[in-house]
Amino acid sequence: MTQTTNHWSLEIVRGRDVGRTYSVRSGESLLGNALNGEPGLDLADQEGSSPRKMASKQARLESTERGLSVRDLESPGGTFVNRQRLLPGQNRALQAGDVIQLGAVQLKVVTGSASAPSPPPAAPRPVSPTPPPLPRPEPVKTGPIPSPFTSSSGITCRTWDDFLTQAAQRWPALREELVTGRLGAWLATIQRSDLIPSPSAPGSPDERLDDWLGRLPTTRVSKPELEVHPASLVVRVAPGGGSTRRAVQLTNVGYRLLRSTVRVEPASANWLGVPPEYRRGPFVTVEASEVPIEIQIPEILTQPLTGALVVESNGGTRRVEVRLERPPGQDVIPEPSEAVATGGITLRDIIEVYPPAQRFVFAIVGAVVLRCGAMAAGLFSEGSASGVSLRTTGVLFALVGALLAARAARRGGESRDVPPALFAGAFAGVLVAAVVIAICSAVEPIVFGSMSRTLWLSAALWVVLGACFAGVSLVVVPPRTTQEDS
Repeated sequence: MTQTTNHWSLEIVRGRDVGRTYSVRSGESLLGNALNGEPGLDLADQEGSSPRKMASKQARLESTERGLSVRDLESPGGTFVNRQRLLPGQNRALQAGDVIQLGAVQLKVVTGSASAPSPPPAAPRPVSPTPPPLPRPEPVKTGPIPSPFTSSSGITCRTWDDFLTQAAQRWPALREELVTGRLGAWLATIQRSDLIPSPSAPGSPDERLDDWLGRLPTTRVSKPELEVHPASLVVRVAPGGGSTRRAVQLTNVGYRLLRSTVRVEPASANWLGVPPEYRRGPFVTVEASEVPIEIQIPEILTQPLTGALVVESNGGTRRVEVRLERPPGQDVIPEPSEAVATGGITLRDIIEVYPPAQRFVFAIVGAVVLRCGAMAAGLFSEGSASGVSLRTTGVLFALVGALLAARAARRGGESRDVPPALFAGAFAGVLVAAVVIAICSAVEPIVFGSMSRTLWLSAALWVVLGACFAGVSLVVVPPRTTQEDS
């Protein structure tokens, strides 16, 4: 006599090739979508366009004489067995019929048989009196289908559980089979009139198909399952009013219609909102739904705002934390001072920081430098330091002013600020030259008469003019006190 030992294999029940079977080798093997030649099952071709992706090395199978087990390799999305997530480092023993989920792919554990010696037969037991007959049990309605159902697209369902797989993979195609009556006709041929969907049943075709799936005698639980992406949301905006939009995707990874509602917590988070049709709900999701989020940007954002979206459904509840904060590196701007509010730093702000002694020194030296500049220009125009020329002095002062303005623009601004600074500096230089020439031509002859072209007397006059200018500045713009400086 012989007995059978189990040989393990994995069947695709959710993926591109439903029904495809992979044999499990003895020892350890990897499960993932990029194994790079390592022994195991590379399932990259089964993921399709689903947003849920498995890791390159998601889990590890171990097949020994004691049985088959699976362990998650600390993957980001996690590994599930019969919808229960494996803990880190946990070895989960597998049995025939268990469903492993990696990302959007589901694998059912299947066993075969091989010959092996059987133990000796047990000794016969004594015959006991015949017990009274038991009540006849009701016929079992689960199990294989007497005659398989082949859809118009060529997909064959051999068990009732296969209809759940088809609903998860090809909901519109299965809905078309129900609407056209092909499902009802097939059910009549296998004498299951109790499962024939009524064409006059209330609700949409999606709702009628959902109700029909709930009445099937399946071995698996036919219910929807909710997944939400992302699990948390950080929105970085600059304050100043307005609004912005984001979105959260709801995915149905189960077998039937997902009915959901979305609400905001806490109720006082009035900066966070969702459209009314998602709050009132429930709204229906076959495969995936996108929930828009409306975020009102406050005028002033001194600290982050936090709230949450709570998604409640017949496939579970999920909570998405939402955080509104400033972009990184952007500091809180203080309330503007009086100087900034009135147009930025003014000439008065620059002058009032200097004490009286410095003002007299700077004013006298500056006046003498201006007169020396005019004298230098006279050397080029008339060949004499005592002569002055508006044309030559204007050109010289315009050149100096343009250079100083360009240097300041390069240090305090950008390269594009240099051309307008050159023009402004040259124009200011021409104005200063005109004032200097006017004083040299009108004031000096009146004060000194025929001696006005004496260089030392001219220098003395400009020393007095500089001192007068410093004295006037003390009256018009008093220096700052120590308390004001602090």
